[in-house]
Amino acid sequence: MPAQLFNAVVAIGLGTVVSVLLFVPVAAYQYRRDGELSPRDLTVLVSAAVYSVALWTYTLLPLPDRGSFRCRVPQTELFGTIEDIGGPADGLQVLLRDPVLQQVLLNVLLFVPFGVLVRLVLQRGVLASTVAGFSVSLLIELTQRTGVWGFFGCAYRKFDVDDLLVNTLGALVGALLALPLREQRDQPRP
Repeated sequence: MPAQLFNAVVAIGLGTVVSVLLFVPVAAYQYRRDGELSPRDLTVLVSAAVYSVALWTYTLLPLPDRGSFRCRVPQTELFGTIEDIGGPADGLQVLLRDPVLQQVLLNVLLFVPFGVLVRLVLQRGVLASTVAGFSVSLLIELTQRTGVWGFFGCAYRKFDVDDLLVNTLGALVGALLALPLREQRDQPRP
């Protein structure tokens, strides 16, 4: 099974388990706050749980067997990875197949839901969503850099300062995409 498919299966499976475990506290909170538990609330609960587990699986899994990996050198030069993306002169098809570009785009996409969830669920502003996205991205990158906080002798995944930049951009995009949804949700019910 390819790593991305494995990560998706783990995220959906564990995310569902987490949402089931959180159902009672979330239901109690929602009933106390709104007097109901709507299908939207359940959708948000399951989506947030699956997304949280997906964030973990795509950034830290698969964990290597001890001694079966090589230590990764951190990339600490700002735009060092982004500069490796081919140019438009290479042609659009070649550019879209560029693994560096794909990684950058996927990192942006990975954090778009984060920005949306912070805006809609936690009801925070665009700046707070962006700062929260940066903070979570920094935590992930430091976890990778330290070999899961010392569990592995060195980093088995590459710390990349550009990931901080593009992940934060993804959270910002998500927060901005949530603006019309938030305004629609804030309108009083008839």
